[in-house]
Amino acid sequence: MAETPRSKRTLIRKGDMLVLVSLLAAALLLLLVMRLTARPGAEAVVTVPGGEFTLSLAGDQVREVTGLDGIPVVLEVNGGRIRFQSSGCPDKICVNSGWLSRAGQSAACVPAGVALRLVGGTQGVDAVTA
Repeated sequence: MAETPRSKRTLIRKGDMLVLVSLLAAALLLLLVMRLTARPGAEAVVTVPGGEFTLSLAGDQVREVTGLDGIPVVLEVNGGRIRFQSSGCPDKICVNSGWLSRAGQSAACVPAGVALRLVGGTQGVDAVTA
């Protein structure tokens, strides 16, 4: 009996590589478009249990507000962006949400009942489809 050569198995074929490179290029293009079209927010609307007020993102400031059940929340505005600097809530999810800088972004400290929403400027692109 003559042995037949075993067919070579390749993990990635030329077509697979082409699809992978195309997807990577599309993802990078989407990221570039989102970065170039993002506009900064002009101000933050802060919602607290007693109502809401606005904070300008033009200057640097630190503002403490009192949430539900007396939970202290500290907001920091720096360089045209805002974040929850600290909070007396148990989970600190709001603090870990990071900086907000583009119109349309939002974050909240649910236990304290405090929310941030950036308005003004022009909203950036949420998604691009082809």
